[in-house]
Amino acid sequence: MLFSLTLSTKSFSCDDHHGAKAKKTAQQTQFGAPLGTVQNDQIVEAKVLEVCPKKGCWMRVETTEGKESFVRFKDYGFFVPTNLKGKTIRMSAVTVEKTVSEKELKHFLEDAKATKEEIEKVSGPTTRTEFLATGVEVVK
Repeated sequence: MLFSLTLSTKSFSCDDHHGAKAKKTAQQTQFGAPLGTVQNDQIVEAKVLEVCPKKGCWMRVETTEGKESFVRFKDYGFFVPTNLKGKTIRMSAVTVEKTVSEKELKHFLEDAKATKEEIEKVSGPTTRTEFLATGVEVVK
């Protein structure tokens, strides 16, 4: 499956590479900048647990070390396909400590189609470690 991205219009087609400088090929599996090309990024392999069902603008992953993490995409510059749940990905990313407001937490839960009860349980901001990805590659 191939996924290409045109950053100037933020449009994409059904390929498998997301993010800056994506080149369209017959078997493209990468999105964003080529992995390992952005200074200070680390390469992280993970299983996708959840993707924003609206447009693929965030995902929740479990790393090979068994840690769950939230992933955002640098500068909102690319999205991933919404059907990546269960797939293994590699991403080029930095870790960031982020304070997430109550409003933003509720927004993510709404995106994920959480129940009203789950959304109402959120009270106050939280601080968490997230990945800020510059590129994502679908491995399998």
